Amino acid sequence: MQEKLLSKSGFERRADEIRFCIFVENLLIKYNRSVEVLDLMGMFSQLAGVTPTLINKLIQQVYIKDRALIPSKEEMLIVLKKKNLSMRQIRDKAGIHPNTQYRLYREMQNNKDQIPDIKPRLNDEEYITIIKFMEQIEKFKEI
Repeated sequence: MQEKLLSKSGFERRADEIRFCIFVENLLIKYNRSVEVLDLMGMFSQLAGVTPTLINKLIQQVYIKDRALIPSKEEMLIVLKKKNLSMRQIRDKAGIHPNTQYRLYREMQNNKDQIPDIKPRLNDEEYITIIKFMEQIEKFKEI
């Protein structure tokens, strides 16, 4: 399984990282950035069989909006659009209003330097950890 995950393209890996960031950020917003959410995610990490300290580090990066992990609006827009999400779905999932989406598209068309380089930011161990964590979350959603 790990070999299959690690053989994904850089774009696909970054898309998975962005999905993780969006999930954590939306959960934090929903519960008013409560520290208890971090404890809950620690529990899910144990259920997923991943190192709680590593997942907590990554969640903390999202919590403090660390640019080393958090995607820019432009990056989210490109990735989610390539994943065939509509403007409404992007608004609902990433919180980017359609007017902002149009503006960002125009800015990127007019200035190619603003188009972000979409490449993974996590090392292999961190990447596998977020995948296992998100798989556990998906299993929990099915209940």
